[in-house]
Amino acid sequence: EFIDRDLAHGVPYWYAVSATTSTGAETDLSAKAYAKPDTPPRMISAEYFLPNRVILKFDKPMGPSAQDAVQYFAREKERPRNLMEHPDEVGGTSIEQKPSSALLDQSDKRVILAFDAGILLPGKNYDVVALNVRDTDRILISAKYRSQSFTVPTEETPTIPTDLSKAIVYPNPIRPHEHHTGKVIFANLPTDTLISIYSVAGVLIEQLK
Repeated sequence: EFIDRDLAHGVPYWYAVSATTSTGAETDLSAKAYAKPDTPPRMISAEYFLPNRVILKFDKPMGPSAQDAVQYFAREKERPRNLMEHPDEVGGTSIEQKPSSALLDQSDKRVILAFDAGILLPGKNYDVVALNVRDTDRILISAKYRSQSFTVPTEETPTIPTDLSKAIVYPNPIRPHEHHTGKVIFANLPTDTLISIYSVAGVLIEQLK
C-alpha cells in the first residue's frame, strides 16, 4: 500500500507504477492514475419549470456523468403522520421517479432534468437526488449536499413570462455524442418572441416565431 501525504489542496497529481525485476531491470510504467485533493461539488438548488422539467444548479462545473439520467431521481416528500389517528400507517415509502433525460448546459454548472408527463404532480413537494455524478476534476459529489427540494405549482395554466430573465435554451452547447436527442428547446419565452439563429460567421440562418 502506498499513501502520498502532504498533498497541496487543488493541485492535480498523476501517478504511474513500475516494477523492478530481480536482475534490476525496470518494467514499463503503468497507465496513469489521476487525483486532485479538492472540495467535492455540491448541488445548491433545484427549481421546477413547465413542462415537467427541473433545473439543478451545482457550485462547480460538472463532468459528463452529470448528463446521465440514471444518476438522478425525484421522490415526493412524505407528510408527517399522526399515529394516534392512523396507527397502522407507520413509516411509508416514496417511489423514486427517474427523469427521461439529463442535459448539461453551457456553464456546466446547470443540469436540466426532463420527466415524463404525469410523474411530477401539481401541489406536491419533492426531493431530487444526484447519485454518482462527478465534477470536471472527477471528484464525486458530496453525499451531504447531493439533494435539494422543489415544489410543483398548483396552477393549471402556466404563467406566461414577460421578459427573458428565466429563458432557457438546451442543450447548450450541443454535444452530438453525449445523450443528445437531435433537437434544441427554447423554453420560458414571452409571447411573440422572435428567435434569430446565426452561424459562427454571423450569417443569419433562420428566424423562428
